[in-house]
Amino acid sequence: MTFLPGSVNLMVFETGIFGDFAIKTLILKAHQQTLEAFRLYPLFYGVILIPYMALFWYLGAMLEPVLKDPATPFLIRFFLPMTQVIFDLVLFVAFLLALQNLERGPQTFKQFLSKNLEPLASEGLKAGAFTIIGTLLFVLPGIVLHLLFTFFPFVVVFDKTYADGNRSALKRSVQLVKAHFFTVLAFALLDLTIPLLLIAGPKLLGADSQIYQFFAYSFLFYFSGFSVMFFYGLYKSYEEKLCRSENDPANS
Repeated sequence: MTFLPGSVNLMVFETGIFGDFAIKTLILKAHQQTLEAFRLYPLFYGVILIPYMALFWYLGAMLEPVLKDPATPFLIRFFLPMTQVIFDLVLFVAFLLALQNLERGPQTFKQFLSKNLEPLASEGLKAGAFTIIGTLLFVLPGIVLHLLFTFFPFVVVFDKTYADGNRSALKRSVQLVKAHFFTVLAFALLDLTIPLLLIAGPKLLGADSQIYQFFAYSFLFYFSGFSVMFFYGLYKSYEEKLCRSENDPANS
């Protein structure tokens, strides 16, 4: 079953293990929105990105021995990881566009980029600079800063106050994450651990199957979208909660 805008009214604020929301509800909605993203852009995801992703990671697996060889030129060592970074960024933006269409109505890729590309790049560069500085000073501050900036893309795309120039995306993200730090940390660790376990599965089991890797990376394509939708659900629930608190006369 796919998610049709307005057809499912899912309660985010419910009492659950993590207090602010029902985890099952967020998982279900993220899954539905991911499937709906594939439905909205079957050409983009199905014809272009899926074959590219499969080919890229298949080549990555084939080139692994080459990359580990000390004699391999630096440019070849640098190219493959940078290709993955670029691909991940393109995929992230594509899922953000799908999310924008699900939440706010139809918008073309060109319209989305003309409005959001510059602020996303600007805020991303600032977040990256702060994270690199924190990592150079000591590794832990860099990790913490990276986590604190988790929600800035959603602030850029969905926050009207930010669009009006009255809010910092990075500061808002820090404010939201600090209020729920250990919950966001737990989900971020899961978001990191699941792909790593999936990729390392054959080696952990003592068998290296290229067929397994092909299907594993195909699943990771879905998981990339699910992750974007899930963290947006976290952001939205925390943002709504914070807005209610800020607008409460008792807190003025």
